[in-house]
Amino acid sequence: MRGTQLARQWKILLLIKNRTTGITGSEMASQLNIPLRTIYRDLEVLQLAGFPLFTEKNGKYSLWKIVNTFRINFGLL
Repeated sequence: MRGTQLARQWKILLLIKNRTTGITGSEMASQLNIPLRTIYRDLEVLQLAGFPLFTEKNGKYSLWKIVNTFRINFGLL
């Protein structure tokens, strides 16, 4: 189906945006009901497209976040 990948990637961005403290790849995969590997592929594509996504280590978990200045400049707050 056309646009499915784009829609999924947009949902990933929204999940990250809505969790200012960060979200794990596993949480995203669970919420979107897709494989974790797909989440990681999509995150890589989003980073290559210029979205300033990064991970922050919190204990044994890596939390995905988006750079705050990007959130402010593009109205993602």
